Amino acid sequence: MDQSFGPEQESIEAEQFGIELPEVILHSSEELKSYPQTDLVDYTRDLERRLVAQQAINASLASLEVKREKEMAQREEEIAETEKIDDVTGLLARSAWEERLKSMIESGEHDFGVIFLDLSRFKNVNDTLGHPFGDEILRRTASSLRHEEDQVSRYGGDEFAILCDLVAREGSALSLTERLQSVINRLRVKFEDMVQSEKLDKLGFDIAIGGAVFEPGDTPEWLVKKADKSMYADKYARRAELTEEDIVDLRKARPAIEKLGYRLPDEIL
Repeated sequence: MDQSFGPEQESIEAEQFGIELPEVILHSSEELKSYPQTDLVDYTRDLERRLVAQQAINASLASLEVKREKEMAQREEEIAETEKIDDVTGLLARSAWEERLKSMIESGEHDFGVIFLDLSRFKNVNDTLGHPFGDEILRRTASSLRHEEDQVSRYGGDEFAILCDLVAREGSALSLTERLQSVINRLRVKFEDMVQSEKLDKLGFDIAIGGAVFEPGDTPEWLVKKADKSMYADKYARRAELTEEDIVDLRKARPAIEKLGYRLPDEIL
């Protein structure tokens, strides 16, 4: 005759097989309370198999979720890195370049300068020769600006910025300002050669270039402003076309420009 078990006996029998029956089974299932011993053992074994299988499924799902999260994180990093690079020139984007500038100042690397270069009347090149040719000029400009120790950015549509490491430059006997000016002079020669070879001067195409050396107390914003205004002063000195906005900027920047040794003409003032 089969022997029946109550809830407490069922729990003891199940625990022998490493299974702890859920409380809802022990206290809610009237059918289970009358199971004979052999059926209860079979039930607990089947329950154990199902629990093991469910645990394996849960572990697999958890592993897939971890993998998915890692892939998403990697994709976000790739997107973030892509956003730091200009897709036409391969140079640093403006935000990434500004981060490098801030980092250099905060780290105490102070023997450097900032150079700004503007492709004056670049719109004439795009409008006359087409945007594909204009993009090629941008890429050639980027190639000319690259230097192993420098951080170069396409700062705007036709404007470029350089973090210029002056320690790595030749001419250790020169002052930092003289070294920076030497770099600017070499870049100007490079671009004049390109303008002549492509006959871009017939379109009024030219460059304006200027720079500033980091001085103790300079913030990233102030150093950029000094270099930018130096470039605008050069733009006027070379008789490149000035827009009304350029003239307004020059008037606002008069003190900084004159500090750099330039004097704006009376018609601008």
